[in-house]
Amino acid sequence: MGVTVTNGSFTQLIMRICDKNHDGKIGRGEMTRVFNEINKFKDGKITPDELRAFLAKDIPNPVERELAVGTIMGLLDRDGSGGITRGELRDIFTLVDRNHDQFITSDELEQLLGGL
Repeated sequence: MGVTVTNGSFTQLIMRICDKNHDGKIGRGEMTRVFNEINKFKDGKITPDELRAFLAKDIPNPVERELAVGTIMGLLDRDGSGGITRGELRDIFTLVDRNHDQFITSDELEQLLGGL
């Protein structure tokens, strides 16, 4: 079943996608693997099209998917270049990892997303 962005499950969606070992937290290695999965063009930057294609199975509704793509790009594309680089992903990881334990928990992610 698909996830909608507006029903409060956005944090759970990101955790499900990124928490590859299902331990309830996202490590830097897991983020790197997800980045590589999404970055189909292998150019070191996640484009909106790559993100849209990646999210299609989890968010089948195109309107909800566009909202998710816009939200994610808005949060992570810090320089406004139209793509998410590894550096931007590292920076956001450091920002979200408030206790500096090298992991992001759903609580830390929720603080960033503000209840999306």
